[in-house]
Amino acid sequence: MDGCSNPKSSGAATAAESSKPRVPQRGAAKVAPAMLALMKRPPRGAILADVNGTPRIVMRDADGLLSVVAFEVDHGLITAIHSIPNPEKLQHVTAPF
Repeated sequence: MDGCSNPKSSGAATAAESSKPRVPQRGAAKVAPAMLALMKRPPRGAILADVNGTPRIVMRDADGLLSVVAFEVDHGLITAIHSIPNPEKLQHVTAPF
């Protein structure tokens, strides 16, 4: 697996997130541990949904924050993961949980 994790936020998600620099993580050695860290606090709900014409994962965390995760795939490999935890950008997205 080779890929790039690119978290996107305007800082609206949480105060802690806004203080962290938004630097894309590249390569399996960096992306995989980041994805595993997310699983330590799994979402309370997640569904596959069409968002802006593209299949994405819509999640709501334990605090109720809605996030959307999108994957870029090239030749069957995930080449980028985009996480959008910004409530202002996600006002049009609904989730049944």
